Amino acid sequence: MNRIPRWNPDWESLDDAGWETFVPLGYSYSVRRERKARYFACFSRYVDFCVRKDLPIGLPALTRFLHGMRSQGAKGKTVEAYRCGVLFVQRVYGLAQFATEKDLCDAIQGYIYFDKLHCVQRGAITQPMLDQLITVDSTYAPAFLLIFFAVLRVGQFSRLLVGDAVILGDQCTLTLRQDKRNRAGTVQTHITHKTVVMPVAKAVLEAAQVNRPRGEVMFPWFSEVEANQIIHTAAIQFGWPTGLVYDGVHCLRHGGCQAAKVFIAKLLAQLGPVAGMAPSTVVGVYARLNEARIQAEQVSESDDED
Repeated sequence: MNRIPRWNPDWESLDDAGWETFVPLGYSYSVRRERKARYFACFSRYVDFCVRKDLPIGLPALTRFLHGMRSQGAKGKTVEAYRCGVLFVQRVYGLAQFATEKDLCDAIQGYIYFDKLHCVQRGAITQPMLDQLITVDSTYAPAFLLIFFAVLRVGQFSRLLVGDAVILGDQCTLTLRQDKRNRAGTVQTHITHKTVVMPVAKAVLEAAQVNRPRGEVMFPWFSEVEANQIIHTAAIQFGWPTGLVYDGVHCLRHGGCQAAKVFIAKLLAQLGPVAGMAPSTVVGVYARLNEARIQAEQVSESDDED
């Protein structure tokens, strides 16, 4: 039998005055404060454009505004962010929602797809490049090392607290907050745990926590803007490969992932003599993930059917 949701109505005192604000107010709660401020700033710039061009607020003016952004080099995702900002304000204040117009949305998705195919690829900061980077600013060296060797997102790094790294002998488990999979309206902090295998990352975490009270921000001095600028400066100073963009801290995560893959492959290769096997046998056969084994088995069955 279906249960009625928990609510005991008091019909005598129930007041529905102001019901018109129910949807707009609820929608405003779906976005965090920082993003809400950005959305209002986007809408403000759209209004400034309309005033400067003496255009009425509406779909044609919005299209012209977004076209102007694009003509000055704005990427498709930036254009989409401005459209979302205009739509957010429209929904919160009950305005005409012309920012949802299907042709406009589809066109912006086309620009996003175009940019993916034609934009300059992000460069991965390799370990030799990391060695150069940490000489540019010694203050930021621990941050760059940890993001690289622990393969962290910048948001995960900036929210690390003293005590998040539990180190027992060779084992290190790191608590991470605000994973990328969180939705904008999520109230609870999303917690994940990560096993840190690279020795350099363990050393940085151990040094960052020594003689500090539990719960403090681990790297309170870190600024993503400053870190991005240091990386940009290093790319020019050391002549990193051209044809790639080194646009910030995330380049460290890309390179760190490659380094971790090589590190683990070497560990597996070293297992060979211990297990009495050739390194190629360990890496190629015994150490394969179950998913890879299943896929190989399915391919084999398919070949038999042919």
